[in-house]
Amino acid sequence: MDKKDWENMLSNIFEGFINKSEDVYWVRSPDYKEQLFVSKAYEALWGRSCDSLYNNPDTWQETLHPDDRERLLHSAAKRDLATPATEKFYEYYRLIRSDGSIRWVRDYSFPLTDADGNIYAFAGIAQDITETKEYEAALKEAKENAEAANHAKSDFLAMMSHELRTPLNEVMGLTQLLLEKEMNRDDQREMLEDIYNSGNDLLRLISDILDFVRADAGQLQISPHGFYIEELANELYKEYSWRAHEKNLELIVEQTQLSQRISADIFRLKQILGNLITNAIKFTDKGHIKLIISQQPGPEDKLITIKFTVEDTGIGISPEHQKAIFEKFQQINPDAGKAFTRKHGGVGLGLSIVKLFVEQMEGLLEVQSQAGIGTQFSCTFTLPVLDAPNATGNTTTFKARQPQPLKQSVNIKPGTTALVVEDNPLNQKVIKLFLEDFGCTVDVASNGTEALEKMAKPYHIIFMDISLPDMSGLEVTKRFRAEHPDNSATIVALTAHALKADREVCLDAGMNDYLVKPLVLKELCGILNKWL
Repeated sequence: MDKKDWENMLSNIFEGFINKSEDVYWVRSPDYKEQLFVSKAYEALWGRSCDSLYNNPDTWQETLHPDDRERLLHSAAKRDLATPATEKFYEYYRLIRSDGSIRWVRDYSFPLTDADGNIYAFAGIAQDITETKEYEAALKEAKENAEAANHAKSDFLAMMSHELRTPLNEVMGLTQLLLEKEMNRDDQREMLEDIYNSGNDLLRLISDILDFVRADAGQLQISPHGFYIEELANELYKEYSWRAHEKNLELIVEQTQLSQRISADIFRLKQILGNLITNAIKFTDKGHIKLIISQQPGPEDKLITIKFTVEDTGIGISPEHQKAIFEKFQQINPDAGKAFTRKHGGVGLGLSIVKLFVEQMEGLLEVQSQAGIGTQFSCTFTLPVLDAPNATGNTTTFKARQPQPLKQSVNIKPGTTALVVEDNPLNQKVIKLFLEDFGCTVDVASNGTEALEKMAKPYHIIFMDISLPDMSGLEVTKRFRAEHPDNSATIVALTAHALKADREVCLDAGMNDYLVKPLVLKELCGILNKWL
């Protein structure tokens, strides 16, 4: 093979190599006005033919992203001053192809010189680095998200510490005052009410956190029950009017008189409206809070559409913040930027829980607000009617009736016996005193073995803790039901296990009902009235 044949073969090998490469190889004249060579990969990357570039070498610029064009033209001016000592140019830019897709390009170029050092051409390699850029962007986003999550976690833990310690400080401080200071009965009662309310604040905070844990675990379920709207409205007034009164606000409940019984998850509905009312009170310093309940016929028979609106005269929410308020751990803070300013308290879960529950109940959540004037939150649900509708359509505004003392609401027959199975001495004392105050004769067992021994004699009702030191309350119940099939004593779980699945486990073990700690006296009364 002579030299010419050898050169032709090498030329063919080189041309085949670069034309099969996914990278774009190119050569231009020193003045950049003539395209001397471009490999076929140009057509795939630029989305244009090689011939179009040969015919008009400037057409490659037509696809440049507008944000990169000026920078590249500035680089071209530097390239015109190139000398053999200026060996390399690296450029990163974007192309907008005819189909609208954007590709990232890494363009490496250099001058070609003769033996005397004169530039006779510029050559380069353009590579498609879109996937690399997307990967880098994803990594950057993941890093920023991780940093934001860590920051949010730190902020959340700091808020949680504050929000837990605030009611705990109230409980501990007021309790110490009761222990150390002589005071009259009215002052004692006022302090005890404050302690009880602080305990409720703690319980509500813990419940909010648990609801999100349940939601993340897929354990949040809706459980419809029959109830009357007037009862719901009255309960909400009783529960939240004192909060409004503490801030010299008026809580007004305005409702269309509804006599029909409807079906919905009343527990979740109370949480929704309770969170909205609490939020309204929190962000209102003067004026009123109003709960408006209205109705209209549903789309079908036996359905009714009910709209709950919570209106306040508070600080309002600007339009740009109205979406953010439904995110977890978000709270609009007028003092943002100032150290340790969180005027309104809370961990920013209330409205996100409202949104979560409204969606779970297939309702519609709306907000209307104007900064400095006030806010309206509305929840609309279409619900089944259990009783034939005969509403008057009149509107009534009411304040809560004076509640009947709980002791008078329970009718216990003389001689009623109860067994409390609980290992914590203070918890034993609490439930025992409650039951004795209602007229029960109460025995106590501190573990499962002792409980089984005492359960050999008849009791009208048994309260069973689940986490006992020697065996679980579930095992105690199963063994009792197996060993005493003719003994139909009512067994009620009294436990800190608060998930819905925990209730089902207790009932499956042979228990009749379920109470969650901390014990609420009203719920205990309901159990006693139901089973005795």
